[in-house]
Amino acid sequence: MSSQPKRLKSVGLTGICSGKSTVVSYLGELIKEYEQLHSQSPSEHHKIFFHVIPTDELGWKAYSVGTECYKQVVEVFTPLVKQIVGEEASLLDEQQQINRRMLGRVVFGNSELMKKLTDIVWPEVKRLINVEISKAEQEAINEKVVCLIESAVLVDAEWQQGIDKVWVIDVSNTEERIQRLCSRNQLTIEEAKQRINSQAIASVVLEKLAHYNDNVIPHNPIEVTYLDTHNLTLDQVKEKTREMFYSQIVGDWK
Repeated sequence: MSSQPKRLKSVGLTGICSGKSTVVSYLGELIKEYEQLHSQSPSEHHKIFFHVIPTDELGWKAYSVGTECYKQVVEVFTPLVKQIVGEEASLLDEQQQINRRMLGRVVFGNSELMKKLTDIVWPEVKRLINVEISKAEQEAINEKVVCLIESAVLVDAEWQQGIDKVWVIDVSNTEERIQRLCSRNQLTIEEAKQRINSQAIASVVLEKLAHYNDNVIPHNPIEVTYLDTHNLTLDQVKEKTREMFYSQIVGDWK
């Protein structure tokens, strides 16, 4: 019996202050380019429904006021904020939303407290990712579906299970990464270092993916691509992204 042709492809993009946002932004342009090029094509072969899943936004959604995740974070971390930052400090802002910068002051640099937080939040984000993938499949019943999952903690959180491909975007110069994070998130150098140190470096991510591929059952290994953006111009990063888009996303439906 012949197997059904593959209809869903998922691609994870991970990295912190590595050029990942540039890659994701340009992928958006390439998706529009592809859709315009094939909008009038009668061939079903060319029809692809693209869905970008930004896990940062899902993280915000997980923290939404009143959710179970929100309640657990408030219960666990309200006393810790007062204990560590001071009695006048508050985990919640005036709108009763979680102040993520305040939360960051407590957990970054403390692996035990970070694990307390991620044990609450990461499973909920994974659930929301699966919801987004299901939505994409339902919206594009007669088309191939590509879900692009952007996350700095994709592998740390073990969200790679079931993903077809992972692109590890890196900048091998640590100082450059720190400068990017300070500029993007308005952090001090020390805060930026704490955030970077709290997440796995690219070499560790690659090791974890290799270990996953060696042990996954049934044996369906993830295809891993590594891109170091250090010393690459913007045009060179775009060219690399274009090559990967057309060879791995559009052209590879094994």
